[in-house]
Amino acid sequence: MNERYLDANHRKRHERRKRAATVDVTNSYLGLDEINAFLQNVTRSASAADVISSTIGLSFEGRNTPVIEKAEIIAEKGQNIRERNTKSSGTQKKAIIIDAGIHAREWIAPALALNIINKLAFNPDNDPDVLDLLKKFDWIIAPVVNPDGYEYSRTNSGARLWRKTRTSQYSESCKGVDANRNFGFGWDPDVGGSREPCSDVFSGNIAFSEPEARNMRDWLQRNKGRAAAYLTLHSYGQYVLYPYGTCDNRVADNKDILEDLGKTFANALGQKGRRYSVGNSCQVLLLGPKRPGQGPVPSQPARPSSYQWSSTASLTTSTPQIPTPSNG
Repeated sequence: MNERYLDANHRKRHERRKRAATVDVTNSYLGLDEINAFLQNVTRSASAADVISSTIGLSFEGRNTPVIEKAEIIAEKGQNIRERNTKSSGTQKKAIIIDAGIHAREWIAPALALNIINKLAFNPDNDPDVLDLLKKFDWIIAPVVNPDGYEYSRTNSGARLWRKTRTSQYSESCKGVDANRNFGFGWDPDVGGSREPCSDVFSGNIAFSEPEARNMRDWLQRNKGRAAAYLTLHSYGQYVLYPYGTCDNRVADNKDILEDLGKTFANALGQKGRRYSVGNSCQVLLLGPKRPGQGPVPSQPARPSSYQWSSTASLTTSTPQIPTPSNG
């Protein structure tokens, strides 16, 4: 492969990436169509070996739930992600799985997920740490796992604080389910949820009754054994939460690992003067001291949430939930 060909190929890729980067994911909240367009641009702007864009399933209203997989930038021509990451030993590179936007009103969470995708795909600052992360892990990111609720909160007057999905199977006057309380870990609407369809924390009629929760379950199950870590992004509050969130003294088998990872996250996130609490949601949200900027405190932790279910399903070695700060 001659130098002229390599230079021409580099220039073409640079131009494609410039075009994709025209969608500003760092300074504005994007609509769902803009998010999908950005993700498609990312796949077109990198080689086929770099990025795969797909969907984890359909929402209640029939919207695709987008997911993007980003692998190491450096690859031999003609290799795809699966081929490149399958070494002679037959092992595959582990993946970091991230989701955001299960609660519609938490716009900063999808924005953060998109910013992560932007940094991994384009590395605008030419950061060697990004290259190192790409060499060590694949990245699988679903930026908006509740697309119906997200779009409703953006496009309807008075719906800015809408939290739930948009299902109408329980009540025409009170739509939606809190999908994060619809997972199959300790599902109990009377503890941290509600049986009332008009409640913001309505948990559905049974665990995994909602397509958004089932999509997440099936997506995570498909990556079982491949995931090194699963992170779910929320807002707002300055804390890193890990399983389990119940107040019954149940302890995750890898609690020490989760604690160490959480403290590492907190130290890195606290470099700008913010202080992050680390622990399970019972310890941090209910029993710990309340500090400015930590957000509203629920009367009960979210027992059947995605990050707790994933731990019981033995999908990963580490499963933190990371709420973003109130001021972004």
